[in-house]
Amino acid sequence: MRKIKIVYLLVLWLLFFWFTNADNVVTFDSFVNDIDLVKKSKRNISVVKFFADFNQIKNNECEVDRFNQYVEVSPICLLNKSNILKISTDEALNYLLDDLIGFGNYYQDKDMFFYKPVKPQFYHSVIDEYNGYNDSIYKKVVITYLENNNFKIRIDKSILAKMNFYDYSFYVVPTYLANRSHCSLTNYRAAVSHLEWFELKPNQELDLNNLISYDPNSCKWTTSKKYMFYAWACGSSTQLFRLSLIMPNLDVVERYPHSKWRSFYYWNKIYGDDAAMYENSKKFIVKNDFDESIYFKVYEQWNNSYLVWVVPKKIDDIVEVNKTNYWLNSSVYKNIYSWDGDLVEIYRYDSSYSSYYYGRS
Repeated sequence: MRKIKIVYLLVLWLLFFWFTNADNVVTFDSFVNDIDLVKKSKRNISVVKFFADFNQIKNNECEVDRFNQYVEVSPICLLNKSNILKISTDEALNYLLDDLIGFGNYYQDKDMFFYKPVKPQFYHSVIDEYNGYNDSIYKKVVITYLENNNFKIRIDKSILAKMNFYDYSFYVVPTYLANRSHCSLTNYRAAVSHLEWFELKPNQELDLNNLISYDPNSCKWTTSKKYMFYAWACGSSTQLFRLSLIMPNLDVVERYPHSKWRSFYYWNKIYGDDAAMYENSKKFIVKNDFDESIYFKVYEQWNNSYLVWVVPKKIDDIVEVNKTNYWLNSSVYKNIYSWDGDLVEIYRYDSSYSSYYYGRS
């Protein structure tokens, strides 16, 4: 046992040598690297000695010093997830696109599907290494040593933001942009640009007509008339309607289908269901029924434009979307289930059409 204790102290001495600097501050990267160092020395750690030291510091107070681009925290803050390490949602979302690859799943083109929030996919980073240790003994050894020697750990806000993302819920709907005309793309992008970083507060309504109307960047095609918006602005309302289908607490207050022809996209597949806008006679309005603000993000990648809505908390509810068709009528159902399978609520959206003409809208 004495030999083991001596070797354990040697491991701590190596940590001391590695961490020592003038202001007793180590970077988060160094902290994670040295968890790995301790892991590689695991056979040389005295478990008895470690637990004696750990029990002395485990109830220490978490201290945080905040700066513009980073925070400095006492090591004990990283022992368990602490709300004190969170930064504001606005601030966290500013880092969202820095190394975002995409999303593993989103709105599906099927007859019926179940939907849960998706997680963003990032390029490999130090966060992945850190999450791999969770509450391992190696992490606790490093925290114990640093805490006992009054070190602070410096964490960039980009890292804190990514920590936050693991507690967020993301909902994503893509729209394919290839082969669109210049005016179609212009009007769609002008419309969704108003959703960029848009915050919808609890119980607040979003009237898309008011939000995107009279945009000076719109393309008027060949008309000389002045409208609130022009052709293919409906692409934004349709995408937002599809997003509302997969979010459990996003209520559609007002929505109109195009309804001129029964086109191919009104058939069995859910993908094509739309939301039309025309002046003030056809509106699209949604309401936030979450108890948290929700935030929009729009980004383009691989000929697709992705409309992302971020809820800054974990959502356990599951949404089932299905559809019925009866010649000139169709109905889309959004059934919301709790995590244990109980049906919580049903939403129904109807579309009726004036005639049948395959392939036109």
